[in-house]
Amino acid sequence: MTIKFECLCFLCGLVLLLAGCSRPLENLNRVSSPGETVFFVPNAKKMVALTFDDGPNGVFTARILDALHESRAPASFFVLGSNAERYPDLIKRIAAEGHLIGNHTFRHSRFDQVTKAEMEKDIADGSIAIEALTGMKPRWFRPPYGINGEGLEEACRRQGLVIAGWSLDANDWNPHPVEELVEAIVSQVTPGDIILLHDGWETRPDADRHLTAAAVPVIIDKLRQAGFVLVTLPELQRNTGVPLAVFENGIRLLGLQIPGKPLSPGGEFGARYFWDVPDNLPGTLPSAFVHFRKIRSKYFFQDDHDLNRRGDVRDLVVRRAVVVPSNAPAGKFEIMTGLFPPDAPETKDRLKVRSDFPQAQRAVYLPQALEILPLSGKPD
Repeated sequence: MTIKFECLCFLCGLVLLLAGCSRPLENLNRVSSPGETVFFVPNAKKMVALTFDDGPNGVFTARILDALHESRAPASFFVLGSNAERYPDLIKRIAAEGHLIGNHTFRHSRFDQVTKAEMEKDIADGSIAIEALTGMKPRWFRPPYGINGEGLEEACRRQGLVIAGWSLDANDWNPHPVEELVEAIVSQVTPGDIILLHDGWETRPDADRHLTAAAVPVIIDKLRQAGFVLVTLPELQRNTGVPLAVFENGIRLLGLQIPGKPLSPGGEFGARYFWDVPDNLPGTLPSAFVHFRKIRSKYFFQDDHDLNRRGDVRDLVVRRAVVVPSNAPAGKFEIMTGLFPPDAPETKDRLKVRSDFPQAQRAVYLPQALEILPLSGKPD
């Protein structure tokens, strides 16, 4: 009886594997064009990018640069033109030590509260100030507050700027203890993350960022201990990999993140999904189904959710709080996911998908495993 069951499992696995062996997926673009947005970059090398906003900022930017220099860790700084003019030696130091310098505007305007002309001028003034001090015209841009503003893509296209979002942050703009800042990053990080921190605070001179400055060397050490490699944004893109899945309408699942630690029944965990939705997709968007299925069992629980059209860069990542059912059995759970078109919930209606991972019934079976502990809280 055991032999028959194992043979059946092997045959089922072979069918799934063959179903997923259609034309291999291609890597994403290794260089983005002006006006495009980059918020997460899948890769297989455990690379992540540290980025800092709102500097340069006196002693605290200097402390962060000291930590980066000591650990030989590159980073990407999105600076304000007004702050660069206030601290010219710091902006020159950032450039001299090999970090990427991106434009974060001159004045830190809210793009949902200014005209298109004012937005374009703030962006242009930021680039002018950076180039005047460093001799380098920035190629990357991050909108203040992560708010795009109407016409941002066209403005950046005209000014030769790639738009940088982010996928992981510690909310350090709002002061938190160092331990919380470190935990927020280290407990969630996944390969391809663009990590947001702040070395300044808008245009305030000498803003207090001592907590972030103290957290940075700890974050670097812990990331490296976990096998992560720190790179600048261009380097992250040069090492881009393939998305998890590409659907027939052009939607791509670039990646996802779930906890690596075992969970208890009845507990809650955070999940991040990196969906890339084309700007020109017509009609109502499909919805995602996500099933956490116990391996070699019919039991599963769900985290189905809606997709969003591209909007502000701060909203591109789908963040979910998922509750593990109190009756969830102990063991490893695989992830099955796919897309349903609007008002068509039948299996046959699922969108066709390409993936390098196994498939069945237009669903992709991903290798990420979620582990559920027995009710005792101890592994079997």
